[in-house]
Amino acid sequence: METKSKSEKIIFWGFVFLAITFFGLLWYFQFQNNLLLKRGLELSKREEKIKIQEIENSNSLKENEQLKKLVPQNYQNKVDSISKETNELTRKEISKIASKDGFENSVIYIQVGSNETKLNLQKINFISTLNSKGYNAINAYDLVEKGADNSIRYFNEQDKILADNLKADIQKDNPNIVLITKYIKLYKVPIGQIEIWIK
Repeated sequence: METKSKSEKIIFWGFVFLAITFFGLLWYFQFQNNLLLKRGLELSKREEKIKIQEIENSNSLKENEQLKKLVPQNYQNKVDSISKETNELTRKEISKIASKDGFENSVIYIQVGSNETKLNLQKINFISTLNSKGYNAINAYDLVEKGADNSIRYFNEQDKILADNLKADIQKDNPNIVLITKYIKLYKVPIGQIEIWIK
């Protein structure tokens, strides 16, 4: 009777032990499963963040490329606008000086000493640059092989200011063209007529 009672106790505790072990294993596997799910979710979030960052970087690069295209254009437009305003102011100032000193209808002739000089002046848009500053330069180069001495010649005393301004503007834009002003009183020419002689 006692033996049977001991045997029942052993069986009972055996079942208890098995039950505890089973629930322990069940809890352990559940814990591991939850841990894996949590890590999987974290990895998924990380991948999503990386993708979002890549997209943002890509968009940022595209925006930068667009800005690179736009900024120079905007900058160029601004420079052009300032240049036009400056040219307009220069014309107005020269016009004021011309009106004041009686050579409102001045005319500038350009004489060159060689075809090479003519080509060099054409390359730097010499005539159009002068006209953009408000001068009235005839759009032609007269080839005179003798007599070109890098001078600005004026024939009326009233034209001295015009000659000096012309010299300053030419040398400002073209430092390599060194000119002197010459007052020549050999024959009568209209007020405002200037000649530029370049070797």
